[in-house]
Amino acid sequence: MLKKPSLWKLIPTVVAFVLIFGSISIIGVGNISGSRENEISGGGFESNELSEVYVEVGDNYFDPDELEVEPGQTIVFENVGNVDHTVTIEGTEYDEIISPGETVTVVIEEEGVYDLDCTLHAGQDGTIAVGEELPEDDEIPGFTLIGFLGIIIALTLILLIYNKREN
Repeated sequence: MLKKPSLWKLIPTVVAFVLIFGSISIIGVGNISGSRENEISGGGFESNELSEVYVEVGDNYFDPDELEVEPGQTIVFENVGNVDHTVTIEGTEYDEIISPGETVTVVIEEEGVYDLDCTLHAGQDGTIAVGEELPEDDEIPGFTLIGFLGIIIALTLILLIYNKREN
């Protein structure tokens, strides 16, 4: 008669699967949500005059939603959406309603990192770094939904194999 495997004997297998799938998710996928493709830097060339930075204000988004500018650099927000939005920059006097097709010009002189919001639409937000780099994301690099799902799949397979051995 076959002896059932002890649950304790499966622990090394579980640990190995978790490490393998976790490593694959970290190395292969990386941090999907931490993308900074839309980041704009206004000081990338030498000039006496700073160029204007344009931000598209659409229905429920800013594009780019993260930008780096120099103190005194002009930021032009243009509403390309179909409804009114606000350009609200925390820590400044800027809180303007902007109708479709309109623009608003903003100049921030003081260095710092500012939150950008549309107070009319929850979740429409961004970050403006003036004279500084954008702060790093608070997320754990590589810990994505795909990595989490990989770990769940690995644990499910182990339990299925264990149950099959018992029968």
